[in-house]
Amino acid sequence: MFFLLILSLILSCADAPEPQSSETVPVRQTEAAEIPAEIPAVQPVFDPQSISKEEYNAAKSEVQSLIQTLNRIIRARNYNGWVSYLEAGYLRTINSREHLDRINKTERMVKAGITLNDARDYFVHVVVPSRANDRVDDIEYISHNRVRAFSVNSKGQRVVLYNLEHTKSGWKIIN
Repeated sequence: MFFLLILSLILSCADAPEPQSSETVPVRQTEAAEIPAEIPAVQPVFDPQSISKEEYNAAKSEVQSLIQTLNRIIRARNYNGWVSYLEAGYLRTINSREHLDRINKTERMVKAGITLNDARDYFVHVVVPSRANDRVDDIEYISHNRVRAFSVNSKGQRVVLYNLEHTKSGWKIIN
């Protein structure tokens, strides 16, 4: 009897499939669920050479016109007009306590005894004295819809005037 039992075990094992090697074991369902369904695409690096001369000239002309408009707004001390050209996030940055405190600690503000409390103070005490007569001599593309506007000073150095973004409603000043 014992012999028959052993023989039946041997025969049943011979019919069983061989275990697969570890290389071909399928992924368990729980492991597959942990793999993200979609991996975000890598954004291509912007190549400034992709901007045609025509696009560059058109953008430079638009930015020069914008700066002339901003100069008039600033000379008129038109705070609301100036704010209308700021990107919302940049206005929040200007109005932040951290930014205002940093400006308040500058030598110019300390010597003048000026304390900035909000974006309007920043406009009156920082923007008006420094930005009323800007001139754009050059632009540099940062991305397809962002440029940096430069002026060339008396020493021939390029000085950054503004970082700008072209939006549906036109050019906006960005941080």
